Amino acid sequence: MSHCCNESNVVGLDFSRFSNLREVRVGDECFANVKDVKLTRLKKLEKVEFGKKCCCKASGGSFEVKECERLKSVKTGDGCFVKVRVVVFIGGSLLALLCIDLPVLKTVDLGNDSFTGEGKLVMKSSAQGMQ
Repeated sequence: MSHCCNESNVVGLDFSRFSNLREVRVGDECFANVKDVKLTRLKKLEKVEFGKKCCCKASGGSFEVKECERLKSVKTGDGCFVKVRVVVFIGGSLLALLCIDLPVLKTVDLGNDSFTGEGKLVMKSSAQGMQ
């Protein structure tokens, strides 16, 4: 579904309570005012996909993926998360901040003009085959 949940009072997305979640798929132009997106301890999560121009109006937020060991793919459409300041991918070990330890993660596909704020995206991996 596209063009939904753009109300000014919808400012955060925390999927962590949905422990059996396997896939997150958000349509185009959704959650415009969301500042923070969290996907934490989702043991069955394999795929995350945001359509174009999602989470694009709020400034200074974060996009966090932590302890999702089965995660294989993260994809954002063009113009998503343009004002986000922090992007974090952390595996189960939590030994180092901004360190990927997600052995089955193969792709992270970020659309044009996504995460264009002043922050920086740092990804490191000891896993083989990360693209």
